[in-house]
Amino acid sequence: MKKNNSLLLITVLIVIGILISYINQMSPSPLLMILKEEFDIINNDALLNLSVSIVFPMIILGCIAGGWIEQKIGIRKLFLLCMTLLGLGMLTNLIAASYTVFLVGRMVYGIGFGL
Repeated sequence: MKKNNSLLLITVLIVIGILISYINQMSPSPLLMILKEEFDIINNDALLNLSVSIVFPMIILGCIAGGWIEQKIGIRKLFLLCMTLLGLGMLTNLIAASYTVFLVGRMVYGIGFGL
């Protein structure tokens, strides 16, 4: 019975981790006007939309490297690395004082998502 409880807990943690990562993937979209005011982005919608689309090249890089990394460190450590990078990216977005730091956080998040 103890093994079933631990498997259930692990499954719940994985589902929660994936759910949070998918929610954060597009989270800047409804907040673009707030980001525009916060980071003083004037008359440059392309730069503003970069916060949403910058994750996709990073996801591609993460996917390319993910298979090789998984062979080296194993699936459990890879998932831990993914969740760590996702968390670091989200935390960086939360405390970003400039738009550049915000974009770096989105890039770190994208690499973690791709892995």
